[in-house]
Amino acid sequence: MRTKFLLLLLTFVCIPQNTFADSRKEVLDLLQEVRKTYYRADAILETITEVLPPSVEAESQTQVTKLAIGKNAGQMSSQGENYIWNGEALYLTLDSVPDAYLKVKARTFLKGLNEISDVVPKPWSLAFRDSRSYKKWLIALCFYNAKDVENEIVDLTTAENQEGIQIISLKSTLGKATIGTTEVHVTNENIISKVVIP
Repeated sequence: MRTKFLLLLLTFVCIPQNTFADSRKEVLDLLQEVRKTYYRADAILETITEVLPPSVEAESQTQVTKLAIGKNAGQMSSQGENYIWNGEALYLTLDSVPDAYLKVKARTFLKGLNEISDVVPKPWSLAFRDSRSYKKWLIALCFYNAKDVENEIVDLTTAENQEGIQIISLKSTLGKATIGTTEVHVTNENIISKVVIP
């Protein structure tokens, strides 16, 4: 039996963006192909590096999330939080509280994370693997999960000087105001390689 194994080293960069071009249907078709890739993989190993730009109050910061997930088990660590999923329940431990843990029933890793917190952003690989809803995919990609925020598809472009890379442009709105934009870089293997949020 041949095993499909995805090893992903991803970079999440917060820098300005500017170009848009194609259609919503093309984006949905591409996201469906991404979903198939993540769903069909027997295992996913993923490292997400979030690079936050400097602000008035703080210097540039880097946050790393590591995820390893198979069909019936997985684990994730980020900023002192450690999650272990065994196919039936998700366990959370904190480095700062070594003698305690939180347990929630969870048929999927994503459902367990949503039980613990429905606000905290989830890795997009879990959204694509565990959900058929494109709205949940957009929430994971845009990092906006507030009740009144709408995440919308804008366009699809081909990356300049990056062969085989397509860029999905998204925006997040609150009422009529745009509160965020996102660029999702997708390889010709239908794997998300980078997400850029200004």
